Amino acid sequence: MTKATQMNAPSANTLDLNEPKPLDLSAPSLQDAVNILIAHEHALCRGDEDAADELLADLEPHLRRLNWAQNEWLRGVSGDLHMLNDEETSEDNRYPADEYWTLMAETWANIEDDPDRFLRLLRFKQNRFSPAKVAYARGRAYSILGFLNVGTVFMRRASELDPQQPYYKMALMTLLNRQEWSDELDTELKGILAGSTTDPDLLVVAATLSFTRAVKASADVARAYLGEMRQKLQRIFDQNPLETLNPSTAFMGLHTLGSIQDKLKRPAAAQELYRQALRINPQDQAVRVSLALSLLQSNETEAFQLFSQVASEGTPFEIAYLFAAKYAGEQGLFADAAVMAEKALTITKNTTVRAYAYEFLAISEAEVNGSTDKAREYFSEALRLAPDNANIQNNYNLFQAEAGWTEAQPAREEKFTQKHPSGRWLLSDASLVEAWRLGAQINEDGIGRSLSEESKKLNIATTESLTRQSKFDHAA
Repeated sequence: MTKATQMNAPSANTLDLNEPKPLDLSAPSLQDAVNILIAHEHALCRGDEDAADELLADLEPHLRRLNWAQNEWLRGVSGDLHMLNDEETSEDNRYPADEYWTLMAETWANIEDDPDRFLRLLRFKQNRFSPAKVAYARGRAYSILGFLNVGTVFMRRASELDPQQPYYKMALMTLLNRQEWSDELDTELKGILAGSTTDPDLLVVAATLSFTRAVKASADVARAYLGEMRQKLQRIFDQNPLETLNPSTAFMGLHTLGSIQDKLKRPAAAQELYRQALRINPQDQAVRVSLALSLLQSNETEAFQLFSQVASEGTPFEIAYLFAAKYAGEQGLFADAAVMAEKALTITKNTTVRAYAYEFLAISEAEVNGSTDKAREYFSEALRLAPDNANIQNNYNLFQAEAGWTEAQPAREEKFTQKHPSGRWLLSDASLVEAWRLGAQINEDGIGRSLSEESKKLNIATTESLTRQSKFDHAA
């Protein structure tokens, strides 16, 4: 055996599971050490002991930069990784069986709060979990800690140990997607979608991931691929009534299918699918934003109401703030429009959104306080960000003329531009011209957020109790 065995797992019995340890997991040397440990275990898997020994030598300088708590944590990672070589290590379990499983269940239920505590408990001797379940649980814990590479190693191991369990494959794909491991993820997706699996959860996740990747392809490739995804998702709903599906699966599938219909320029079909998804989860912001974007061309009033609702709740979707600002401005509520525009600026770096937000701030300032220097500064910033935007330039020309700083310039033509009811400003249907296009990307981002959240719910729903062996056998 190589000297790799020198880095053994720490004794779990020496760790106080009730006291948090001062531990900085973001230290660069710790991150580098974890990467080396993964490479080391893979070298052992290949039987390449020389490479394994060289990697251990590379590890030494990083270990010297770590404090005691970081070294102890890294020893735990090393011990966990031994399972890749079928050398699972464990410590004597000082807990009575009932107390241990109760503690495990409580810790698993709160794994988002303290994944490291669950990892330490999992190192005690127990005979209830299969190696696949242990790998899956470790993968989830490490991914929560931010070590997606370690989480991926264990999720891949779980999938290899139990290839018939769809949730392991689903968890692996979502981790690969978060890291943009394109080749491996593409291989997994093609295998699932072209294979014989009928599991709706796995198919919906695969189709959703495929959608987020297809929209980045060329127009012709994307359209053909989206058409195929539409058929596969529609088949799931044709073969499985909504009430028989996991609610998270149904919700994710409806949102994705609606987004595909939007991309294929079938807005009426898309809107019906979004509304079905909202009947499952009425508060979901991503779907409400998707529905609002789809309604812009046919029912602007409902679209703006949806945007305003989402914006009033606080949201990561900057497009909601942008359109809420437009809606408030059209009603003459310029102070409210300014609030919405400022909120958009606080959460986005997108140049288009920022340009329109500054335009709304300029118009609101001019309406409330007159032709001030602040309004001029807002317009200047908007034009700096979008120098070719005809709508912003037209409004700036009007502002300068009213302030007596320059003669009024003839308005440049722009499709869909309309006058504000006061007859003064060309108010932001120009926002619809560019921002509606931008909305397509926002919608895809929303799908990504939805995928992450709904996958998390699927993970929780299928592993909700570690104390019920029969249920865990089927679910995790």
